[in-house]
Amino acid sequence: TTFRVRGDDSWEEIPILPFWQTEGTIRQLRLDVYEGAHFAIDSIEIRDWGRAPSPPDSTWNWDFDGDLSSWQIHPNSDLFMIGFDRGSTDGHDWASVRLRSVIEGVAAVVWATDNKSGIQSEEFDVQGDGKIRSYPVRLNGLPNWRGSILAFGLRLPSASPERVFVESVEVGPRPIGPSELKVSYLGFEDCPNRTEAPCRVLAHLTNVGAETATLENLEFRAPEEVQV
Repeated sequence: TTFRVRGDDSWEEIPILPFWQTEGTIRQLRLDVYEGAHFAIDSIEIRDWGRAPSPPDSTWNWDFDGDLSSWQIHPNSDLFMIGFDRGSTDGHDWASVRLRSVIEGVAAVVWATDNKSGIQSEEFDVQGDGKIRSYPVRLNGLPNWRGSILAFGLRLPSASPERVFVESVEVGPRPIGPSELKVSYLGFEDCPNRTEAPCRVLAHLTNVGAETATLENLEFRAPEEVQV
């Protein structure tokens, strides 16, 4: 299990979630530091993590309204997770995360299973426009989304609710939320192009939302010096 340190010559408390449940009996711990590191360790403590009852076989749903304290691992961690006795992956094919963020970044749905050690994750891009958006994350078909789920949560680009505000998380058979079209590419179909020669323009749109998207009244506006 890897973890990051600030490296500013100050004491810090670092939470680590190894999820070593598949290893059986732990007889030895080893700490490997990075090259050129000068370090001191005050203490190492291993704690039992309390677990919630198994989630229902139907849709899993959590409403946060910005308060992730029930999932907070540690004030210094960007991980927010809840432990289960056991949760089934059957019928839980999509995670739908509703949040708003004032910073662009990468978030992830994270989980731990009974048949693989370590934290598993599936990343998604977060827009930083400050608007509430639904982010559907497909879990069905991922090689590590199987077996019994022992923990589930999020990794956020910022732990501050003023920067990333999580409204809700839902895990069920289908994604939840409206459609949303994103322009992945708008430009010349072939490149390079000769000066004053006609060329084709290509627009690549991606539906990053949940529902089926439709195009109505699509209009291409070009600068005055460009003839369409």
